[in-house]
Amino acid sequence: MDSHPGERERPAGAARRSFVKLFGSSRDLVPQTWTTLSCVQRAGNNSVCAYPTGKRPRQVRDGAIIFMSRLIDDPRDNMIYGRAIAKHYEDGADDATEDDFRIRQWRRGFPHYIRVHSPEFMGGTLAMAVSLNELMDALEHEAFESTLQNYEARRGNLDPRCSIGPQPAVMLTPMASAWINARLDEKFMNDGKLSPADLADVW
Repeated sequence: MDSHPGERERPAGAARRSFVKLFGSSRDLVPQTWTTLSCVQRAGNNSVCAYPTGKRPRQVRDGAIIFMSRLIDDPRDNMIYGRAIAKHYEDGADDATEDDFRIRQWRRGFPHYIRVHSPEFMGGTLAMAVSLNELMDALEHEAFESTLQNYEARRGNLDPRCSIGPQPAVMLTPMASAWINARLDEKFMNDGKLSPADLADVW
């Protein structure tokens, strides 16, 4: 198949999978003045990322990178404020228990887990985080695996914004993962990170 005019060549070899985890919904927006620590305390995503009932995250494999984002209200955007390394989902072992629900009642609607380790979260507020809108503007259909595959197949949706919808997470392309990593590293350098002491009491 001939390449499209102006198409970037896909990186050779098997890249590590990466996802942007989308926390929040249109009924659960927070202001950009929210601190990143508040986001971690609310979601508990220093150890697990919760997925909704019936949407078990089977695409996530051991070693995948999970980028954490939070939906803000003004301007409407998903702000990426951290990353962690994932473990694949196991039926039963990675489903919430009554003890989990006692800690966070909202997890009754989000009972499936991806467990994560080695988390890194930037300090400061969501206003200082990495914008998913900017990523989509910069890479367009090359932002997500689904839109890039549609582009290569010459069929289907090419608009990354139409790929988010109500999904709990979206798989990124290697180009998008590199784009986010570079900007997060810059944020870590300029704005610092949450420390182990900051996260010690978050369950």
